[in-house]
Amino acid sequence: MPGVAFAVAYGVMSLSGTQLPQPNLKTAELVGRQLYEQSVHPARAPSPAFRKARQAAIAALPKLDSSKYHFEVISNLAGDGLLVYALAYSNDADKVVLGVHYRVAVSHDGTTVKSVEPLSRSALIVSKSQSIPRGATPGSLWTINLISPTPLEPYVYLSLLHHVPIYVGASDHTIWKVDGTQISTVRNAR
Repeated sequence: MPGVAFAVAYGVMSLSGTQLPQPNLKTAELVGRQLYEQSVHPARAPSPAFRKARQAAIAALPKLDSSKYHFEVISNLAGDGLLVYALAYSNDADKVVLGVHYRVAVSHDGTTVKSVEPLSRSALIVSKSQSIPRGATPGSLWTINLISPTPLEPYVYLSLLHHVPIYVGASDHTIWKVDGTQISTVRNAR
């Protein structure tokens, strides 16, 4: 297909060999949009609990180079404290960092980390323009998520941030399309 680029990246999530608890599709769409909106329009003065939650999450991820991550703090939609997302990024606008991202659950007051969930296992960085002619419009990105049965909220965030659809293959062979805030099935499980 002339003028369209496709990038393929493989991502696997794991937490002791079990599936991570995942939000439903509507929650993933909502949280992904919230992460995007908050990243482009940050609060001028985050609450003390949000500041503490960010610091607690950074402390809970000691091997993480925090200079390569954006940290977004949101209220847990389930009403159980705060969620801190450690979202890996690149200073190169052509690069899309598909992993490793983390979701850290923190208490309402921001002082106690309840859980740390890696949202992928490997650092995945793909180029939006690799192998396409100069001036052509970048196309979709592809990734495979073998643990989660549905796309996660960082895919919505990344699709909005980079203005590109992201196709996500699941372990049951379902293919999902994340296009901005819309997650849809392209192909059902075999």
